[in-house]
Amino acid sequence: MRRYVKYIAGAIIGVLLIVWGVVTFGKSESGPGRLEIFTGSLELVEGAEDPLFDIYVDSPILIRKVEMYQNYTDSAGYVQQDFFDSKKTVLERDLNDSYAKDASSLYKNPPFPGDMKSEVFYGKVRIGDEDIFLSDKYLHKFSLGSYIDFEKDNRHQAVSGLEDGPRVKDLVPLDDYSYATVGGRYWEVGDLLVTWYGYDPADFAEVYTAAGDLEGNIIGPKGDSYSFFYDKILTLDEIDEQFRSRMYKTGIGLGLVGGLVLILSAFFFLKARKKCSAATLLHDEFIAGSRGGESSGQAEAKTDKDKDYTDEKALLKEILVEDLEDE
Repeated sequence: MRRYVKYIAGAIIGVLLIVWGVVTFGKSESGPGRLEIFTGSLELVEGAEDPLFDIYVDSPILIRKVEMYQNYTDSAGYVQQDFFDSKKTVLERDLNDSYAKDASSLYKNPPFPGDMKSEVFYGKVRIGDEDIFLSDKYLHKFSLGSYIDFEKDNRHQAVSGLEDGPRVKDLVPLDDYSYATVGGRYWEVGDLLVTWYGYDPADFAEVYTAAGDLEGNIIGPKGDSYSFFYDKILTLDEIDEQFRSRMYKTGIGLGLVGGLVLILSAFFFLKARKKCSAATLLHDEFIAGSRGGESSGQAEAKTDKDKDYTDEKALLKEILVEDLEDE
């Protein structure tokens, strides 16, 4: 039964992908709905601030990156230490044989502090000549390395001027660009390293287009509604056409992948059933033959019967193992 679980799970995933594809395809027919649109250059009205560390920058976003010194397993299976911004886990199956079997517990990493996490802070940015401001969801696009609807990648600059900053919790300035656990540079597992990055408003494109819901004087998505942000001029008709095309292609792609997963899962499921049935039949014939031989072969030596039984059992086991390996 366990051999069938992965094929049944694959079939379920295939069906879900098909349903997702149908829903996505349906969105290409309905369109994005009613949108407000604003086009123009961006103006930084107020920079972003990290209130915990009292760091302010003339930037639409301020990225706080928190990393922890952790154990990890390299490609050769050896345990190393370095900084990572997400939790790492040392697993026994990834370890080199030279490590003890309980190494995963010996090299267990502590959790990230709940009150010290990576975060993005936002400033206040006006679009165009009207008194309309971008919501944080739009500004978040500048914190990404790249965004699908931007023609150029975002460049982030490290925030400096931190060397004389105050102590915050158990963190002190390490240099002009970062904070660290007291005693930094002599790192121990669990130590933290915090750095900040901003976006230079001088890198803004000449013009942007924001389309979404207008709430007060803030443009952005409301609830499950759609929003769009481009570093070029687009009309509502062009946005609608691009949205429908993207949903159409995505829906078709999801449906095709789901169908393929479903077909392959069904094929391998039936193949496994067929092999299992053949192995069961062989096993039944073997049992019947053994019982028949026992009743009519009273005159044969017991050692010969045991030898035949052992040979046929070994043959059956070999066939079953080959079937499993084929899977």
